[in-house]
Amino acid sequence: MLKINDIYIENGLIVPPSKPDRELIFPDKEIYPGFCDSHTHLVQCGIKKSRLNLSSVKSKGELYELLNEWIKNEKTKDIIIAEDWDESNWKHRGFPTREELTKISKNKAVILRRICGHIAIANEEALSRLPGEWKRIDRTTGILKEDVVLRINEIFPISENEIKEGILLAQKEMIELGVTSVHDIMTPEYFRAYQSLEKEKELKISVYCFITEGYIDSIPNLRSSNKVKLAGTKVFIDGSIGARTAALEDFSYIQGGKGLLLRTKEQIEPLIRLSNENGYQLAFHAIGDRAIQTVLDAMNVNPVDNPGRHRIEHFELARDKQIKQAIKKNLILSMQPNFLKWSKPCGLYENVLKKDYQENNRLSFIMEEGGNVCFGSDGMPYGPLFGIKQAVTAPSLSQRITKSDAIRAYTKGGAYASFKESETGDIQKGMKADLVVVDEKGIYMTIIDGRIIYQRESWCVGV
Repeated sequence: MLKINDIYIENGLIVPPSKPDRELIFPDKEIYPGFCDSHTHLVQCGIKKSRLNLSSVKSKGELYELLNEWIKNEKTKDIIIAEDWDESNWKHRGFPTREELTKISKNKAVILRRICGHIAIANEEALSRLPGEWKRIDRTTGILKEDVVLRINEIFPISENEIKEGILLAQKEMIELGVTSVHDIMTPEYFRAYQSLEKEKELKISVYCFITEGYIDSIPNLRSSNKVKLAGTKVFIDGSIGARTAALEDFSYIQGGKGLLLRTKEQIEPLIRLSNENGYQLAFHAIGDRAIQTVLDAMNVNPVDNPGRHRIEHFELARDKQIKQAIKKNLILSMQPNFLKWSKPCGLYENVLKKDYQENNRLSFIMEEGGNVCFGSDGMPYGPLFGIKQAVTAPSLSQRITKSDAIRAYTKGGAYASFKESETGDIQKGMKADLVVVDEKGIYMTIIDGRIIYQRESWCVGV
């Protein structure tokens, strides 16, 4: 039962209407299981709040105006990292350049990360500070790709206090969006910060943790706690469409090229065996059809019933045959319906791919074929209600799904993907009272462990 109007709670669990601790009745509202965002980067979400946010700029000129003003007002930091520019929203879609950024600032290091997080532009000062051992740095153009961009907070480290402050800021946003649990991608340092906040009783949401592949040797030293559960590891197979680094086979980029394949089948197979031997869950980042096929071929070494519930993150440009193969192999497909905002005519997918661009994110086709789907956001933007809206109004029939199917992917789907289907993701007797109340204005109330944590226009921690 995914939607009702009244709830009975006792000791943090959903109970029948006998003698509950609390009764919540909303005749004019809808109650759902708490939403699970199955693909997040919460530390980055929080850290961004102290950085220059470029998500709303409509042109390169506007970007440079904001950057100029930010640099003038920033007296203490000599490294400026600005976030989330998206040239697909601009009339003239050229990327910022190294030369232009160097004209703005010769003394401060400046790095502009694109919204996808897979490509960035650096000025000359920033390039001079990037260690030589990092790959995919074009020191002529200032373009940075993949690992060096994804791990920029490790190259220019942030403190433990900044990490914890970032988590708390992001947590506040998640709760206001009706999110009660997340699947987060992180380093061991972030994992320990989460557990520190749990000990301090500051962590409210449940966190299911994927450690990035570069730290796979650290996983045996990490232990799950009540709210912070260790899942396994995240493995990058390709990049992103916006960065033109998603690995393509049957598709092509308008400007040429087929993207970057970061792992081969032969490199993935030992990871699958290692994970199965140690009880780790694998989350494969695979967007393009070539990357997806590489994962599918490697998964031939995995049991067909997929007891480890290994998953493919994004799964954006999959062909019919690949969709059917993934379903036959019982892979979980962790997808982002909010990406459909780029699928409209003249949007990012068409501008970058042109031919067959509507082959992206075919949620309806995947679900009709029996795909095991969970929904997340990848922070572009956060907010299940936004994702639900994109899913039910998608431009193509092969993408568009019903509201109930979208809610199921944000609730039951996330619970199953994290082995928690007996605890959460549905409204049934004995399940955790992690709930969200929704009305015509949006999120009205968020409840965790039977306690009202958030009510619109007021924070009610511990009520």
